[in-house]
Amino acid sequence: AVRLPGGKHHSYVALGDLLGWHDRGFLVPILEDHRQLGKEDYGRWHRRMSQAMQALASSPLDLAGKRRALRALLGEAKAMSGATAGDDGEAEEEGDVS
Repeated sequence: AVRLPGGKHHSYVALGDLLGWHDRGFLVPILEDHRQLGKEDYGRWHRRMSQAMQALASSPLDLAGKRRALRALLGEAKAMSGATAGDDGEAEEEGDVS
């Protein structure tokens, strides 16, 4: 059983968060990463990614520079996985970093 602090209302908020993550397509990849990596490795990965995003957010780069940095990161990740940057079949939209 899952126990959440804060009573019933908090449970509804937590459930709403989970459903929101699912609607945006985040929940299944997160759960799959956790399943494949295990609790400890996923925890380390999550902390490192959080630190990286905090460093990017607090960097002196302007918005265009931050987008370039994210595109470079995504391109490197795709190259490492055998895909090429931009071959995900989706058109780039304003504000999209991929």
